[in-house]
Amino acid sequence: MILSKKVFFIMLLVFSTLAYAADPMYDYFDSIMYSQGVFRIRAWVDYGRAASYIDSTFAFHFTTVPAEQEDMASYPNDGKYTKIKVPLSVTYAITDYLDAGLLGQFVSRSLEDSISTTSSSGIGDTWIYTRFGLSKDPVFNIRLAGKIPTGSWKDIAEGKEEGLEIGDGQMDLELALNGTFPAYPERVKSDQFEFKFKHWSFEYLIGLRYRMKRTWTYEQSGQPAMDCEWQPPMEIPFCFREKINVACNTYFWFLGFNGNLGMTDNEVTMGSTTTTSKINNIMFHTGLEIRAGEGFYINAMYQGTIGGQNTPYEWHVLGGGLGIIF
Repeated sequence: MILSKKVFFIMLLVFSTLAYAADPMYDYFDSIMYSQGVFRIRAWVDYGRAASYIDSTFAFHFTTVPAEQEDMASYPNDGKYTKIKVPLSVTYAITDYLDAGLLGQFVSRSLEDSISTTSSSGIGDTWIYTRFGLSKDPVFNIRLAGKIPTGSWKDIAEGKEEGLEIGDGQMDLELALNGTFPAYPERVKSDQFEFKFKHWSFEYLIGLRYRMKRTWTYEQSGQPAMDCEWQPPMEIPFCFREKINVACNTYFWFLGFNGNLGMTDNEVTMGSTTTTSKINNIMFHTGLEIRAGEGFYINAMYQGTIGGQNTPYEWHVLGGGLGIIF
């Protein structure tokens, strides 16, 4: 069975939904467990842009990218991919060792290539989570999270509307380990700005994400309807970084690595045709965090592709946000 270009394009959209490495559950995470009754509100913006895809052969940035036109993730290979995320999270400390929260997001996506320009925007998928604090020095927490498919996808996937999917259309469940070693120091009071390294902390967040199946029916004009199925891979999302207290426990510089490692194949079935692939991505990130007083902080961060497999080749992501603690 030979699929039309439009069907190939739709399958590409499924891959590109997976391939955006900047994960709001792993970007601006905080290891600190706050005191009972404390609210933490955090909002930020991520702007990501990519120029091409890495196909089925794992490749590192600054190496030659194989150009296999038959590879689903390489079609079309001249596209400009842009994605903007505006997440908002609210966390409440139920006790000193237990908190719970909600993360929602606004998403805007566009794809420009030699065939057409397509874009969509709207409310994305929603995450709910809870953390159990097991140790405060060093900090060690266990996080349980679930994704609710609140983003739009069905009409586009079924061919009823033009555009790009905003949500994944399926649920995820996740177990993650989160911590900091050594723990953050007590706030240093100083009237003089001292630009020198005073303290460092290693932060980590690593999870196991189970992704549920999605089914739909695609109806292309003039052709019989096709039953479709998407089984995303089980993933290991991660973020490791060094956080350096540059001055007075107020200015922090951080750098590290983040991404997703696919444990199983990504599998898309449309009619009688099934396509499987491995999806992996690794990114470098660096940024600055400024804590103003005890209840307000701002962040800025850059992320760039190091390597991957069936993922955008040159993701450059700029982000920034603020947090309020009360």
